[in-house]
Amino acid sequence: MGTLNELTIPYGEKKVIGLLKGVTGSSNEFENLANKIGRPGRIIVLSEKPEELVEKVLQKLKETK
Repeated sequence: MGTLNELTIPYGEKKVIGLLKGVTGSSNEFENLANKIGRPGRIIVLSEKPEELVEKVLQKLKETK
């Protein structure tokens, strides 16, 4: 529950969120929940590779400035 709460804060503040796919835990549940809520202006970056995830998050951060 703690991790899910940690994800809802940046989601509500429209921050870029990076989720590592293929691992168990709240990240998969959060992705499903975010898709159901469907609030505009939220950026969620997904990847199964940690290095790729970091690169994608950094790119989105550059784009949103």
